[in-house]
Amino acid sequence: MYQYIDIGLYNHAYDIACLGVAESDWLALGTACLDNLELNIAYSAFARIKKLRYIEIVSEVEEKLKSGEWGREACMATAAAAMGKLRDAAKLYQKAGLQQYALDMYSDLRMFDIAQEFIASGNTQVRL
Repeated sequence: MYQYIDIGLYNHAYDIACLGVAESDWLALGTACLDNLELNIAYSAFARIKKLRYIEIVSEVEEKLKSGEWGREACMATAAAAMGKLRDAAKLYQKAGLQQYALDMYSDLRMFDIAQEFIASGNTQVRL
């Protein structure tokens, strides 16, 4: 299953997982699919192990993608932030031109030192 995940064949990885894998493997499949916006497979993987928080994340990202509200980078940043990958999320928000979201994320989590570093690294478009 992990070999299919590594090469991006998520449908095949899901088929293998259906043959019987541990809960940690379902979680790994779901997070890999969510990271790459393979939302249907991610939803199915998280549903198998009843990870409701992750299912909510998938639904939120899917809604933003379908509405055209955000592009791929912003949706990937939202997913990364929800999974605790804060630095990756900040980079993706910055790439999408949504530096304020990265600053708000750090501020909401009371990570003021990291927020200050983010501002100091050349992100002058954000407001305090």
